[in-house]
Amino acid sequence: MTSRATFISVFVMGLLIGFGPTGCKKAKDEVDEIGTNVVIRSQDKALMLKLRTDMQTLHRSIEVFHASNGRYPESLDELKQKGVLMKIPKEPFGGEWNYDPETGAITSSSHPEFVDPDAWDGNL
Repeated sequence: MTSRATFISVFVMGLLIGFGPTGCKKAKDEVDEIGTNVVIRSQDKALMLKLRTDMQTLHRSIEVFHASNGRYPESLDELKQKGVLMKIPKEPFGGEWNYDPETGAITSSSHPEFVDPDAWDGNL
């Protein structure tokens, strides 16, 4: 949503809140629902950005390990044990990281379709 659309939504919501008790309850409820959806969508986008960043960090760390050791780490914990990463980031949606030590591929259990964080265009 553009900043102009956000401004218009907030402005209309303010007007309707002001008229609330005088008969605009249905309109106020609809605007409240739109506002809630905007907030939820923003939170989802922030979590997706975190997922992308964490996957990029893990992927690059796995590649650094591979370049240094001639093999992929046996587990993500090995990245930490060998000092490649200070800590393994938690999956932002509460899922688990799925790691394949044969290929070095990393995915998220909550978003298994999200396999290439560099290709994500920001749309949900």
